[in-house]
Amino acid sequence: MAKLQYYFFIFMKKQEGSMSMNKEISIKELRARLDQLVDEKRKTEEELREIEKTLEEYRKEIEKNREERDNYNKEVKKLKEEREELRKKEKELLQELEKLKQEQKKKLEKEGITLSPEQIERKIQSLETMIETNPMPYEKERKIMKKIKTLRMQLQRAILALGKREEIEKKYEKLREYRKKISEITRQIKEKARLSQERHEKIIELRNQIRELRDKTVIVNAKILGLSKNIGEINKKLEKNLEKRIKKTKTKRKPAEKKIGKEEVDKILEKVRNGGKLTTEDLLILQAANIDITQVLKK
Repeated sequence: MAKLQYYFFIFMKKQEGSMSMNKEISIKELRARLDQLVDEKRKTEEELREIEKTLEEYRKEIEKNREERDNYNKEVKKLKEEREELRKKEKELLQELEKLKQEQKKKLEKEGITLSPEQIERKIQSLETMIETNPMPYEKERKIMKKIKTLRMQLQRAILALGKREEIEKKYEKLREYRKKISEITRQIKEKARLSQERHEKIIELRNQIRELRDKTVIVNAKILGLSKNIGEINKKLEKNLEKRIKKTKTKRKPAEKKIGKEEVDKILEKVRNGGKLTTEDLLILQAANIDITQVLKK
């Protein structure tokens, strides 16, 4: 309210120099000024309607973005819970694998085997590649082949000692599956969090635009109030001028002058309805017919 009063005061100050209400002005000048103010008020009211329409659009857009943001946040929360559950399963599986590895290690040590089946297989493969790719004396090749044979026997003993190798492989496969799912869920969380942040930033931007438009509506409303006040003052001035003109005319009229006809008055009123300009004589006739000139001008 304080803002409205302030801008109303500023508008009225600017209007003071445009036309003094105290000096004598002709009816023609008053009507021209009145038409100008009425047109300006119409345009300003149209501007206000456009602002209000934009405000409504912004409010709807905020509501839409808020709903989308909240939905993304719910999805992020749900995905985080799902990821947390998978991480618990991953941890439990790692603990099971560690336990199995310790059991395997003890069994291998009991059989006098220091390497795991995987390590033995890699060593065999390395020796076989050496024979295939490097020319060497027969005696050296024979020694390597003997070593490969010994390693193969160790591998068989290691596999038999462990017994649960297939079970471990299945657990590793399950572990890879968990980690793949965790990775995909993390990617989705980041994407939905990004989209949520975008909607949040859009809401802030729209709120700032609404704040600016609300300030503008205060200025526009103040202008409309100022224009309405000026229009009212000119209407009063115009009415007084016309009353003076009519009094002067009546004193000059002869008693035998014919009475104003209804048809003549109707023609003038029709002119007003069609947006036509009234002459001074038209205004005098309406006044003489006891028709409220202010009401005529407002229609």
